[in-house]
Amino acid sequence: MSGWVIGSALAMGLVGWLTKWRLTREWAWYFGTEKTRFPKVCPMCLKPADTIVEEESSQRTTANYVIVRETEWWRAKIPYCTKCERRQSNNIVLGVLLGGACVATVLFFAPPSEVSTGIIVYILFGYPAYALLATLRKGVVFAGTDSKSFRVKIRNREYLHELAALNPREDAPSAETPLAGNKGVWRH
Repeated sequence: MSGWVIGSALAMGLVGWLTKWRLTREWAWYFGTEKTRFPKVCPMCLKPADTIVEEESSQRTTANYVIVRETEWWRAKIPYCTKCERRQSNNIVLGVLLGGACVATVLFFAPPSEVSTGIIVYILFGYPAYALLATLRKGVVFAGTDSKSFRVKIRNREYLHELAALNPREDAPSAETPLAGNKGVWRH
């Protein structure tokens, strides 16, 4: 496999990452934990949700042993309305097909000199099309994780406010303060 193909494939992988970043750069951030619940409204159109889309974060390696590797990832069930869920599913399928067409085109015009595991690099040529179409109709996108929390980007600010109202922070001060002598509570 020639160096220009590898370089071009890596550049296309970068273009895909930049495309996803550009689409989500102005979205709001939310930090969640395993107790986070998502509102029963669609994050795209804010209509009542009637279906669930399961989002999964990227995997991260937590331990490398000689025999086994441990990985962690987060999975969230995000409610969507049927119309937005269908559009999102169609875009993902279209992204896979268009990305596959890009890979096939590059394989046709610049075939590898030998069949090896390096042919996997050709998949990067289809990543920008997939990244664009898969992100275009999403309302919530995983942005990073660690073992105790996750970060998501949220397209709609109103949805963010509903999400924050549904999941009060544990370290936030209580709305009630106990009065001395067990004489009740002060509400603020």
